[in-house]
Amino acid sequence: MNWIKRLFGSKPTPPPEVHKRGFSAAQASRLTASWSASPTTVNQDLQRGLKALRARSRDLARNNDYARSFVRMAVRNIVGPEGFGLQVQAPRPDGTIDEQDSNYIEAAFWRWAKRGSCEVTGQHSFLTLCRVLVETLARDGEVLIRRVKGRGPFGYQLQLIDPSLLDEALNSQLSEQKRIVMGVEVDEWGAAQAYHLRQPSSYGPLHKRIPADEIWHVFLPLEIGQQRGVPWMTTGMLRLNMLAGYEEAAVTAARVGAAKMGFFTQSEDAPDGHGIGTADTAGNLITDAEPGTFEALPAGWDFKSFDPDYPHALYGQFVKSCLRGISAGLGVSYNGLASDLEGVNYSSIRAGLLEERDEWMALQSWLIDAVLSPLYSEWLPLAMLSGQLNLPMAKLAKFDNARWQGRRWAWVDPLKDMQASVLAIENGLSTWTDVLTGMGVDPQDFRRRFERDLDEWGPLLARIKQMNTPAKAGVSASGGNDAKDE
Repeated sequence: MNWIKRLFGSKPTPPPEVHKRGFSAAQASRLTASWSASPTTVNQDLQRGLKALRARSRDLARNNDYARSFVRMAVRNIVGPEGFGLQVQAPRPDGTIDEQDSNYIEAAFWRWAKRGSCEVTGQHSFLTLCRVLVETLARDGEVLIRRVKGRGPFGYQLQLIDPSLLDEALNSQLSEQKRIVMGVEVDEWGAAQAYHLRQPSSYGPLHKRIPADEIWHVFLPLEIGQQRGVPWMTTGMLRLNMLAGYEEAAVTAARVGAAKMGFFTQSEDAPDGHGIGTADTAGNLITDAEPGTFEALPAGWDFKSFDPDYPHALYGQFVKSCLRGISAGLGVSYNGLASDLEGVNYSSIRAGLLEERDEWMALQSWLIDAVLSPLYSEWLPLAMLSGQLNLPMAKLAKFDNARWQGRRWAWVDPLKDMQASVLAIENGLSTWTDVLTGMGVDPQDFRRRFERDLDEWGPLLARIKQMNTPAKAGVSASGGNDAKDE
């Protein structure tokens, strides 16, 4: 058969067919060899890296200027200078607000919110507690809040717990229905049942089990089934650290270049350096330079200048480029993170601020749902039982109606934005309540203060208006007569 193939020839073998995948990002090549192609769950990644992530995030927050700026931005924009506002809206049967009961409950809550009443150590007021809460979230990505019932004048206090005490290395299968994932005991549905905290003492059990109904584990879940929080600076941490090293090297090079002018070199037959300068302990010649002076060197000696060319002309642009990428990952504007307002105009800064403020308001809404709303609902009946709120328990459902108001910001151009609000109200596209709420003002509180000011200052304002009206009329008439005479 071989001689037949040689006589007639064999059919050439076709080249192997190359199959391409449907997605270019899924292709395997030398350029993508270091790119992970095996999917992992968020809990698997956290088990391996949470401890290092938290440690590095804390280091950046303490020692890196830009990381510290981000943490301050989070506290400043989520909590604000005055904190969250509570608006109790206890309804009557006809649907109107019972302002007397609402004001009474609000006053009691703010008494509880004072330092020494709301928190177990007595160090924090409710405002500073919220600030520490948000700072911990921005730095560590999670925080534990323990609700202590039966303690304090209102029978209710809070305890902030360091999330590093929740042992991420504790993982075990307790039964078919229960298991521990990074210190969190969950049931077959993934719902938290208890939290296992490290004990500070070396004696006794290594962990303390606290039931989940005593703990709020506050973190922003980003993936399905996530059991622990991720530091908010995670995506920018590596670049922040590298940028800090680059800046340190650049500043050091600039300092060395400014301090060291050059080096003396000596040929083999050159005499000693007597008269050039003074020698240090190692025998190196050192001389100080004075402006506007030139010195002659002995025969055989030469001077080599040293110019490291730092700071480099492109140094600032490179740092800006890095910070823009970092700020994009952090969800903030570059101008705010770097405190750089150079070259901005009204349109650009307004667009950036509006997008950033939407992000802050989303975080405010999440924190209200996760902490503040359940806190009020849990505080209210305990305050009533403690005697601090003299209200009937039978009407608890009526009183458990409250709204939390996050901070709002001043407009970029107050005149233009105020005119737009007035036009929206006049054309029926908005209400006074919407505008006031957008400004971070409690509409009911504003109405009370406005009515009080009218009662107190109304007569005086009317007299001032009466005094000014004839004068304006006289000026107008005089102007008209003069124009007529001309």
